[in-house]
Amino acid sequence: MYQLNIENLIVQTQNKVLVNNINLSVEKGEILAVIGQSGSGKTMTFKAAIGLLDKNQFKIAGDITWNKNRCSPENMTAFLGKEISYVMQNPMTAFNPVITIGSHFRETLMYHLNINKKEADYIAKQWLKKLRLKDIDRVFSSYCYELSGGMLQRVMLALSMAVGSKILIADEPTTALDTITQKKIITEFQRLNKEYGVTIVFISHDFAIISQIADRIAVISCGEIVECGNTKDTLTNPKSEVTKIMLKELINYD
Repeated sequence: MYQLNIENLIVQTQNKVLVNNINLSVEKGEILAVIGQSGSGKTMTFKAAIGLLDKNQFKIAGDITWNKNRCSPENMTAFLGKEISYVMQNPMTAFNPVITIGSHFRETLMYHLNINKKEADYIAKQWLKKLRLKDIDRVFSSYCYELSGGMLQRVMLALSMAVGSKILIADEPTTALDTITQKKIITEFQRLNKEYGVTIVFISHDFAIISQIADRIAVISCGEIVECGNTKDTLTNPKSEVTKIMLKELINYD
């Protein structure tokens, strides 16, 4: 049963089609990896689908179904921040540098959950602990620039889970991290999926990363889906030339 369904999604500027008639479903409780080379349209597809693209800059058409709610892409913003969370590549840009991490949590949780400051602080610290952050009080009183990239990714995941998100759309969440931290963050995504049943869309350009985490893989090239299937089949028996080239580049690199 799909949780998020994208139908006939088109994104264009005045003179160029950037996403061309994308049809893609995300099953409830799965980890779907969306992979493509730089500029392929993978990030734009999901930003458009959940209402994050500026409608004054882009013309967006298509239908989105979220948990049986059929919407236009621009109306999907009603679910953003609570049911749907977007995890950015660079978590530093997600936080206001003059506001502490604790203040971010309080503001978000009090708004979305209609709770008081004390309740918000309790929920926030519980989720920071669940994401295996240490010295929670220090993290809570810190500003974003005082924490490492790996810690900020965990903070973003904790915030997403604290508001009750049902799906995490993670846009290249490991790109700016070192190899050891990448593995730890991948483990956290897997744990959130298995223990809490959260659905994950993992956007990446790296087959080595997604081979460790994905149930299914969708390959995007030039704004179109060129292949979609379970991870094992896609890696061992790729159908599209784009997939074959990307896998060959990975092997040659290794």
